Amino acid sequence: MGEFGLGVSALLETYGKCLNLLKAFKGHSRSGDDPATSEAHSQLRKSVRSDRSRVRAAYKARLYRDGKRLSQGDSQSRAKLKRIVDKLQGAILTISNMAKTRKAKIDYASLVSLSNSSRIDAIKTMDELSQRLSGPSSSSVGRKKKTSSSSTSSPPSSSNPKSARKHKSHESTVKKSKHGGKDSADSKLRKPSKDNKVAREPESVLSYGWNWKQKNPKETTRQAKDNPPKDSRNPTGAPELGRTTDPRSRNRNSFWSMSTDSTKLGEIPPRRSRLTRNADSGEKGHGYRPTYPLHAPKPATGEKSGLFKRFFGDPAANLTSLLRAATIQDHDEVLKAANAAIKASKGDLQAHHTRVVALLNLDRWDDALRALAEAGDRLEKECLLEKAYALYKLAQFEEAEKLLKSLPGPSRALQHLGAQVAYRLEKFRDASDTYRHLSDDGGSRPGEENDLRINTLATHAQLEWNGLGGTLAEHHRQPSREDLEAFEPAYNAACGCIARGDFSRASVLLKRSRDLCEASEELGPEQKKEELLPIVIQHAYVLTRLGKEAEAAALQKSVIVSEIPDAQTRAIARNNETAVGVEDRNPFLTQRLTQSAADLSGNDKFFEYQAAIFRRNRYALDLKAQKFEGVESSTSKLILQTPAPTASRVIAELGAISAAAHAQLQTGKEALKGILPMLEKRPNDIGLLLTIIQLYVQTQNPGPALTLLEAFLRRLEAATTPDHQDVRFAPGLVAVAVALYRLQGRQNSVRRELARASTHWRSKPKESATSLLREAGVELLKSTNLEDYAAAGATFEDLVAKSKDDMTATAGLVASFATSDYTKTEPYLSKLTPVDRLTAGIDIKALVDAGVASVPTSATTTTAAVSKKRAADSELERGGAGAASSKRRRRKKPRLPKNYEEGSKPDPERWLPLRDRSTYRPKGKKGKRRAAEATQGGVVREEGETLELVGGGGAVRVERAAAGQAGSSKKGKKKGKK
Repeated sequence: MGEFGLGVSALLETYGKCLNLLKAFKGHSRSGDDPATSEAHSQLRKSVRSDRSRVRAAYKARLYRDGKRLSQGDSQSRAKLKRIVDKLQGAILTISNMAKTRKAKIDYASLVSLSNSSRIDAIKTMDELSQRLSGPSSSSVGRKKKTSSSSTSSPPSSSNPKSARKHKSHESTVKKSKHGGKDSADSKLRKPSKDNKVAREPESVLSYGWNWKQKNPKETTRQAKDNPPKDSRNPTGAPELGRTTDPRSRNRNSFWSMSTDSTKLGEIPPRRSRLTRNADSGEKGHGYRPTYPLHAPKPATGEKSGLFKRFFGDPAANLTSLLRAATIQDHDEVLKAANAAIKASKGDLQAHHTRVVALLNLDRWDDALRALAEAGDRLEKECLLEKAYALYKLAQFEEAEKLLKSLPGPSRALQHLGAQVAYRLEKFRDASDTYRHLSDDGGSRPGEENDLRINTLATHAQLEWNGLGGTLAEHHRQPSREDLEAFEPAYNAACGCIARGDFSRASVLLKRSRDLCEASEELGPEQKKEELLPIVIQHAYVLTRLGKEAEAAALQKSVIVSEIPDAQTRAIARNNETAVGVEDRNPFLTQRLTQSAADLSGNDKFFEYQAAIFRRNRYALDLKAQKFEGVESSTSKLILQTPAPTASRVIAELGAISAAAHAQLQTGKEALKGILPMLEKRPNDIGLLLTIIQLYVQTQNPGPALTLLEAFLRRLEAATTPDHQDVRFAPGLVAVAVALYRLQGRQNSVRRELARASTHWRSKPKESATSLLREAGVELLKSTNLEDYAAAGATFEDLVAKSKDDMTATAGLVASFATSDYTKTEPYLSKLTPVDRLTAGIDIKALVDAGVASVPTSATTTTAAVSKKRAADSELERGGAGAASSKRRRRKKPRLPKNYEEGSKPDPERWLPLRDRSTYRPKGKKGKRRAAEATQGGVVREEGETLELVGGGGAVRVERAAAGQAGSSKKGKKKGKK
């Protein structure tokens, strides 16, 4: 515990001593004391007890928010606290002396006042210390939004997020820094964190990469009047619970961990918190945090000054003098001065503007909007940035976006804020375009380039997590040398790798990010600890995905989940911790442990893909807990609320979960029997359809699966809406169709399907299906049809136009037009590796002599299976293909009975049933008779007579009754009652 914490403990102990003395003093008092005195004594004890509890609660709340720095305190806070303790100890000494006499009289009112004032002064001292500690740091580091989890993602997760480590937002908030506060974000999965973390999100939620979470942004106030100050960037990260299953989990309803890849925007604290410069300085700030207005005071007029001004001066002039100070440490003083100026002159727009900015710096967002409304439309038109910023901080992103879009030609500061708003609305393409425009504009100020790099990486990671990575140029998807120079871009680059599934490279980048953070000289010990949390959680998620459970467990043990201050990162870490080994745990206990990650709101809210991971994990636990009806009802309701059909991955997952609940986790034919009727009720449920196809394939029956898929695709083709066509040629559905065709050896159908998909996506330049187009082009090149060659060439041309660095597309384009239009290939030949270099050192003759191994097709596999059968005897006699191999086959040695004597003749009746052999002798008279009667083909005895019928109608054989048969039947009967 730090020195300030010890002082607080001493204060609480002093309160306790005071209570003990008052109790002892009451014990010494006579029973005949005045009732009023007893009441006052009781009230004093209640007051002291209440003040002690309130001081303890206030300290705990601020310690949770500010960490160990508050416990350490500073000289100013420790001195104030010591004076408070000394006053109380003096009162205790007085009470102690009075307790020794029976005639003592205590001034209860004074003691109550002393107790209350001590409590007020102590809490005020804590607040002042907290404000000083939350001032801007000298670090230019941004945070992630969420760790995938990503992992925020975050995920992390995914997580997460569970993407980029921290999405810096150039805004400042006021409570946590001189000019700034905090805001949240992640790329983490990141997958573990959300900020991407935009990577923060472990996103795992081993949340699934995550981004850095944005903390409350701190902003610089060195902006001109028309250009708001430089904003601070606050990192946060979390994952998906990024989206990923535990490698040891084999069940389809296994629990997902996320990387901290939930990518909340990370607002980076400014290097210094300076006041705005003069409006005419010509400097343009890149931050979007509102700054105090600064105007020259109006010249004095001949008006008479009132008594107030004569004594205290002009409030407006005092406010201007205050704003011209080098720095502003206490925004409360600014607010008081602004209120005084408004009271003196309600029409002073500068005072109203200052009041709004002071309220924003004090994190009083609602009060700031209320002040804008009270000041009128004129101030609102002048404070559009302030209003949009307040809406953003209140998580009213739609309203903030609407306001920003209504402005013609927004300034650079408003563009930064617009990118932050788009990021939180999960419009990552818009955010990416804005950051690219700001980077290409060339009007950046010192420090802004680093912020733009961090935020751009976070946005790119988020695009990867949402399946839109194909819209990025290839060089933007790979880490660069500049990304390894600071821990924030290294983290965000790692989140991008997590989103693409490149966990090995992500592990290297996360280790680099951790080393850079620990070696940073700009961060204090507490700041390093805070920055390292999402990195460690994200790295643990990545190690788990790589199968390095021991290393991941060691990292997870180094983090105490309950002590993580950020709610998003804490939820992703808890999810990832629970996801590992969930199959061996009690599902009911696991549900209880994960309930804390239930619902977050505002800037702590998970991105949709992170929330989907948490929702999927919850359903998986419900299935393990046998809550089938509840899961089926909940998932069906969500599916029916979504317009069908849709290629949304989230809705498809819900369809699979609904099918699992309906079948009660059965598999094989039993599951198909129960699930097929569901498809009749929900024919456009892609998740349900894919589940049925998977079950058919598992039962080695792909024919009905392909029939169902083709019928579904034909229904989509019959529709005329563009959305249905996009679903029809969704890369996932096309891949399933191609896989089923290949199982049946239908290569022509494969090429036809890929050619149609290529034609569809080439007609949509704004959409991206890069992987599908690349595979379609490669497959079409294998055809001997000239039309397929032309389609392959058009496909590769489209890919090269989108990304000139795509070497696969370049090589495919050259191969497509090499024989038909050689002139088109000439500009790209220099980019390809020469054939001589590719074939250098290869002995072609040795390869030809050794033969070339080929992958057997389904047809050759069937032939091989048939060839393993034994050849017919006629084929062996003709010396067929299998004759030689049959002759060489070793015959088994005949097995003989144990009592066999060589040379003896075997019993010829040894193959007959025992009762059919000549040596068979049944036991007993009845047995002999039954054997004779039952044996087929035996000798028939002539018993009885044959009587000729009259008139030549034939003959009837009459059997003789057995002797004693009638009598024996009567003997066996019992007499009934008479």
